[in-house]
Amino acid sequence: MEMRTTEAIAILWVAMALHAATSEAQGQDEDVRAVEVLLEGRALTPEQVAEREKRLDADPDDLDSRSRLLGYYWSRRFEHPEEQATRQGHVFWIIENAPGSGFAGSVGMEMDAILEPDAYQEASRLWQKHVESPSCEAAVLGNAASYFLLHDESRAQEYYRRAKALEPESPQWPRKLSALMRLEMLGKSGEERAGLAKEALQLREESVSLDSSHRSRFFALDELAELSFEAGEWPKAQAYSTELLEQATSPETGEVDGRAVHVGHTVLGRLALRDGDVEEAKRRLLEAGAAPGSVSLGSAGPSMWLAKELLEAGERDVVLEYLGRCTRFWKRDKGRLDQWAKDIREGRPPDFGSQAR
Repeated sequence: MEMRTTEAIAILWVAMALHAATSEAQGQDEDVRAVEVLLEGRALTPEQVAEREKRLDADPDDLDSRSRLLGYYWSRRFEHPEEQATRQGHVFWIIENAPGSGFAGSVGMEMDAILEPDAYQEASRLWQKHVESPSCEAAVLGNAASYFLLHDESRAQEYYRRAKALEPESPQWPRKLSALMRLEMLGKSGEERAGLAKEALQLREESVSLDSSHRSRFFALDELAELSFEAGEWPKAQAYSTELLEQATSPETGEVDGRAVHVGHTVLGRLALRDGDVEEAKRRLLEAGAAPGSVSLGSAGPSMWLAKELLEAGERDVVLEYLGRCTRFWKRDKGRLDQWAKDIREGRPPDFGSQAR
């Protein structure tokens, strides 16, 4: 199995939690709150950390303090290895005593099997003890699955499917399984990639059918559009992308969603290029680059799929213009946009990396 990166898992987990924010389901609300606690914990001062640790000495069941502390230690785990044992102790406590809590399935609970093998094995043993129980609840199975995403995808998938069987009416399990299939697609090509996309699409459509709210559907449309294209479901890709652009600017949605605009134009551009309409594909690429900024777009960055395909078709100038437009909203590109532009101008194929996988 291809090793997952910590960064990829973090992005995946936060993305799943952000989609959960569109639902009223209690379990999904807990996912969102776990993200907030993780981020709040990162901002603690050393004095606040000491105070929170004292609170736990008096009340070990103070899950709020323990979760915030984990957010703090998790954000410092590479720069401060001397805190490793303390962080691991908090992780073990939560797995043993609060395995069904929202934070128990967060990225802050991650253990690295390579850098901390003993702690990873101990945490695995604790999770395994829970999931082997005949009375294991869906929330615990889901949290265990989140823990194993990085190093044991097959086990993660098994636990998500068990949770789905226990709660067949919950939209979160097919949604999370779909996200896991999308992670599996990274680096894949041909029929293997298309097969994973088909399964991910079916699961995402199932999750939408179980949560009929307008906002839930809207926040799924970008995934539905991209997955439909990857699965070769061209009419669906056209329909979902068109709906995505329509909803992105509708009064019911509220503020224009930059990622929705970006994805909608990107997928429609890829469809146009597939049909041989290069000029329409170029227009869609520039529209995607003109998308208004958003938190998700500024963090994850732009898609380079359409740019890559147009570049392969010899359309260098429009790709350079697109890269220039992306500088408005992708401030955390770490110099990649400039490097790609330089490569193109000097006749080298740019390595778009994860932006086109």
